Amino acid sequence: MHRSASNVSMNSSRSMSRVPSFEDLPEVYQDGDVELSTVAIEHIPSVEVMSENTELQIIYRERKYAVEEELEHEEAKLSDQDHLMTTKDVAKKYDTNLNVIDPNSSQGLDAEEADARIERYGKNALTPPKKVSEWKKLLHEFTGIFAIMLELAGIGCFVNYVLRRAYANLFLGIVLWLVVIISASLNYYQTRKSSRVMGSFGTLVPQRTVVIRGGQLQSIQADMIVPGDIVRVKGGEKIPADMRIVSCSTMKVDNSSLTGESEALSRTVDTTEHSPFEAPNLLFMGTNCLEGEGLGIVVATGDQTVLGKTASLVSQAGTELTVLQKEIKQFVLRISFIGIAVGIIVFAVSMGTKVYWLDAIVFCVGSIVAIVPEGLQLTVTIALTLTASRMASMNVLVKKLSIVETLGCTSVICSDKTGTLTQNNMTVSYVVYNKLIHQTTNLIHTSNRVNEEDPNFVVLGKAALLCNRAFFDPSDETGKAVVGDASETALLRYGSSVFDVDSLRAEWPKVAEIPFNSINKWQLSIHRYNREAPKFSKMALKPPKAGDRKPSLLSLPVIPSSLLSPCHDQTVLLMKGAPERILARCTTAFVNNEIKPLDAELKEELEQIMAELGSLGMRILGFAQISLPVDRFPDNYEFNTAEHNFPTEELMFTGFISIYDPPRDQVDQAVKICQGAGIRVVMVTGDHPATAKAIAKQIGIIRNETPEELMMAEEEDENPEGGNREGASKQKMTPKDALRLAPAVVIAGHELEDLTDEDWDIITSKEEIVFARTSPEQKLQIVSQFQARGQIVAVTGDGVNDSPALKRADVGVAMGITGSAVAKEAADIILMDDNFVTIVKAVEEGRLIFDNLKKSIAYALSAKLPEVLPFLSFIILGLPLPLSTVLVLCIDIGTDLIPGISLAYEKPEVTLMTRRPRIPSKHKLVSKKLIFFSFVQIGILQAMSGFVSFFMTMHRAGYPASSLFFSRDTFFQEGAPDMLVGDKVFDYNHQLESLAEAQTSFFCSIIITQIADAIICKTRFLSFFQQRSRNILQMFGLILAILVAVGFSYIPGVHNVLGTAPLAGVDWALCLPFAAFIFIQDEVRKFFIRRYPRGKIAKYTYW
Repeated sequence: MHRSASNVSMNSSRSMSRVPSFEDLPEVYQDGDVELSTVAIEHIPSVEVMSENTELQIIYRERKYAVEEELEHEEAKLSDQDHLMTTKDVAKKYDTNLNVIDPNSSQGLDAEEADARIERYGKNALTPPKKVSEWKKLLHEFTGIFAIMLELAGIGCFVNYVLRRAYANLFLGIVLWLVVIISASLNYYQTRKSSRVMGSFGTLVPQRTVVIRGGQLQSIQADMIVPGDIVRVKGGEKIPADMRIVSCSTMKVDNSSLTGESEALSRTVDTTEHSPFEAPNLLFMGTNCLEGEGLGIVVATGDQTVLGKTASLVSQAGTELTVLQKEIKQFVLRISFIGIAVGIIVFAVSMGTKVYWLDAIVFCVGSIVAIVPEGLQLTVTIALTLTASRMASMNVLVKKLSIVETLGCTSVICSDKTGTLTQNNMTVSYVVYNKLIHQTTNLIHTSNRVNEEDPNFVVLGKAALLCNRAFFDPSDETGKAVVGDASETALLRYGSSVFDVDSLRAEWPKVAEIPFNSINKWQLSIHRYNREAPKFSKMALKPPKAGDRKPSLLSLPVIPSSLLSPCHDQTVLLMKGAPERILARCTTAFVNNEIKPLDAELKEELEQIMAELGSLGMRILGFAQISLPVDRFPDNYEFNTAEHNFPTEELMFTGFISIYDPPRDQVDQAVKICQGAGIRVVMVTGDHPATAKAIAKQIGIIRNETPEELMMAEEEDENPEGGNREGASKQKMTPKDALRLAPAVVIAGHELEDLTDEDWDIITSKEEIVFARTSPEQKLQIVSQFQARGQIVAVTGDGVNDSPALKRADVGVAMGITGSAVAKEAADIILMDDNFVTIVKAVEEGRLIFDNLKKSIAYALSAKLPEVLPFLSFIILGLPLPLSTVLVLCIDIGTDLIPGISLAYEKPEVTLMTRRPRIPSKHKLVSKKLIFFSFVQIGILQAMSGFVSFFMTMHRAGYPASSLFFSRDTFFQEGAPDMLVGDKVFDYNHQLESLAEAQTSFFCSIIITQIADAIICKTRFLSFFQQRSRNILQMFGLILAILVAVGFSYIPGVHNVLGTAPLAGVDWALCLPFAAFIFIQDEVRKFFIRRYPRGKIAKYTYW
């Protein structure tokens, strides 16, 4: 029977949208043909994915199924698909050693077979799409509007030379083409370098995965997976290959990278679904595991995966311009219109005065070049790339350049505690059993030490090892490397010093598990006694007498058999997690070898212990258990972790284990720097409020009283006036008053539900804030509340559930070491060292790039007025051209380019991290004050210097200023008549020689004053003498500029080509007072800005 079109289309009622695989399509489709005849159409949305170093955009287009016969053929072909086969048959098909009954004890492939399959199938990596050839990229740089204008003008100069044999035009044409070639080459080089820098970041975060090989769990690079490998996947990881699930526990995945629909989809082992894309027992490469864990057999790798088979539809994503680049582009575009308008006027006037048409074109292009800052976009690209490279050297991976700018505007950093503010180097410090705190290390006071022979400790210690997913990596030669999160690693390391972990886990294998998640805040595992396993070697309990049956792991002689029956086939349920959550699920407690009711009094004692440990900055884990009766839970009982067909309440509490994670070195200084820079550091953690508060005080996030402390102080104060604080009511302080008056706040997650908008206004206005016991939804709410009040928020996260907050934040920061693949994908930057100090350095880099770009722009724009005024004076006042077109080009490309770029390499001013964060909507890169500084404060002075030099040089040659106005139409050109000035007559040779010397004087004047400009642009706030930073590139650029000025003036061969002439000593002296005045007046301006930061000078001139 033929399948109808409606059966082929996507079914929205399914838990996952129907998406056809390439195996569903006829061969002609798999070859990439698009134009097919026929019946049904599937619309598949486009998404973006990351493949190695290249950002790829999978663009699914409309596909048409062929004739119904072909559809029937494909439907028949699905009958032997992997998802419809049993796990045993799948293992046989891919020739791997799978234990069908207990997949966790499978042997998998051996090392030799895995190596052989790597040779056969290749690495598990997608073939990147074809890239645009480098020569095409280079040619593209020659096709910009300004490049084309310069190219046409250069061709005009060559034609002019051929027709008139004017060597000046020949050289001008060469210079114009050199300008084009140099600019295009620099742009190409910098773009290529930027692409390489960003591309290389992909190699800094290699994806690793855990496989079973030779019967052992091993952590390997994801690209070394081969078909037949048995791979373990857990929440937060990216699926490394296409896999058939053989076991799973509460596993959910997000297939949006294939379907375009972000939805949590449950996974199971078996299915009756015919379509592989709707089968819940398949995992697809590039999708994300949201929670739970599972084992799967790899059925396809690399290009043979569903993702890989879409290679014909994959194209490289276009590079998006950053905000700064867009702002510069728009500014250059606006100023270009002005330049083009001026150029057209110059051309029209030149033609009206009977200037040769090719010369008029050259004048037109020269005026445009004089106005348009061609090098600005190149400078921005260089600065962004330089910043990205510097961040990489600081262990910061920048996924997109645009985020660099946002970092500099950050006003709030919502930071996780563990691993970011702390070292993530956890050690078990205290063990609580028998209602007493027992010390395992010599950290702090207490004489109570752990007694490893105490039965209560044995119960707690073994539970900590069994309800634990961490394991020693067998591939590590030292045998010390652990695969697992920091908390469980600490438990494993400590427990392994007391018990034989391998023997213990073999004797009590895990049969079911619910992994920890941030919603439940607990982890559960179920273990069944294995009578045939070797007995663990370290026993705190005395061995049983001969003839006795071996006691169960958790049964002790004093424990009533009604609760823990001492039989071999016993099954035990263990739970660990947040202590308050564990206590809430317990009705009894194991204390002093007795089972006692967990009444209010005992619960209060335990809560006091929790508070005491929390005040020391300890992370606390609670433990509980229950024995599962054999009559209800026999050996063949199937535990369903989705439906919870086993007890999760009325458990027996066994104790606490506290773990100490010390603050990172220098993190307190980093917090202090942030606070001085107007950036609030807000701790957002899942830990207990007491623990969070203690760590926050240690590192300086909290320095003052919290509302609870204010109220406590009032209660303890015997003086009735002692409780009255400024602004508070004389009556007893209410929680609302305390919240309003306290400089610091510690808010627990459960309190967020009751907060009003007014409460949020108060909380978000505080300088010292801690949020504890927060869920991912609450973390997202916190970020949104800050953003709603105009804050630029950076958020750190490492778990899969942090991804919503990371995406919502203005800057999402993932952890490179402990971060999940999902969190890294959602983030904008990745901290390769998981260190909060690195965030502060990144923020400083974000501020520095903005600071340095303003300096580069201010420098580049200041020379535009003295370059364009000569052309305007030529048109309006009829002066002989004070500055030739070729000399304008020499300034823009020859002397100004390197000093302008060098400002991107400036070191930060010492005040950079003492300023308030920039507000993007108010503080623009090219502001009115910056334009005023460049064109008025500096540009006018440079233009005055140039014209003074021009007129004084002409005067010394015998041409007073009055004789030069409106002389352009008659004199100072080839074949001009003799000019009578007073009682002197000058022929056209003398006129041209004098004009060449005056133009050279104008040219050198701009160069000298630009040197002064480059020096003052090194700082925006500090004095030049306070900066004390050596910029080698700038020194090279300024020395080069001086050499160019001297060379153009005194090298004879250059005179004939550029139209320059030697200068007298007095000509050099004419511009020096202007250069000195530029430097002095700016130093005075900065002095008043520093002295009176709120004064009018700062208000109107601080750019």
